[in-house]
Amino acid sequence: MSSHPASKAASYLAIHPKDVSDRLALYSALVRAGLWRVSRGAGYIGPGQFLRKAIQVSAGGFVFELRPESDDLDYVLPRTATPMAGWFRPKPGQNVVEVGAHIGVNTLIAARLGARVAAFEANPETVEALRRNLALNHADGVRVVCAAAGSREAVGELRVPLLASGFGSFRTEWVDEARTPANSPIRRLRVQIVRLDDTLDEVAWPTIDWLLVDAEGSEAEVLSGAELTLARANRVIIEVDARSSHPTSERVALLLRGAGLTVISKFPQFAFTDYWLAERNPIG
Repeated sequence: MSSHPASKAASYLAIHPKDVSDRLALYSALVRAGLWRVSRGAGYIGPGQFLRKAIQVSAGGFVFELRPESDDLDYVLPRTATPMAGWFRPKPGQNVVEVGAHIGVNTLIAARLGARVAAFEANPETVEALRRNLALNHADGVRVVCAAAGSREAVGELRVPLLASGFGSFRTEWVDEARTPANSPIRRLRVQIVRLDDTLDEVAWPTIDWLLVDAEGSEAEVLSGAELTLARANRVIIEVDARSSHPTSERVALLLRGAGLTVISKFPQFAFTDYWLAERNPIG
């Protein structure tokens, strides 16, 4: 979600708070964030860490409730320069599976366009935020699964930075590698892990038109438990640990290739992660 500072600052102005109270809370957070970056620099995640109360905003045609002292705010910014904006184009009647749905941005886009959606989110607190945002936008048909996706059914420890829930990961080193500041304490949550193949077997979709995976370093484990899911997936958009020193990208490439999917585009996200787009039978 990185972008040029000036363009990102302008993006915050495209977010419209519900009322005067929420407007004051948002603008106060933006001011405090600016002062923090000038005076301290270190320990900065985003303006959302300075929100002192939950606020309701309109952004991108949707309504969101943003949690205080969180990174929710950055997830609702306009995304004209992101791979999702260019790649993710679901159509009415299509089937979409999102692993790592967070507060629901992609899920809401798909639901509004008439797709059927199954949204997986590991963090129970974030699932509550997801459900609230779905209700605010009358997206009643979305199936929400409060669980992580992995290679086998289990219970795991999810490490979640208090001020940056979007970086929650099972990998013990992931949060440090993501350079999450020390002023964001790490919470450890026991969460359910399921296999996509087992859970999606219940919905009996013959085809999955879009599989979105943002699993914060666990993407290979997600695909390892999704052999049947990948066999009926037409397109996969996945965040990948792209460092040559880590074998994740090789495992992901092998699993996609074994399912008959071809990686047709890559987009650098952060210093060590890329987004990949894979398709079945791509043209050209």
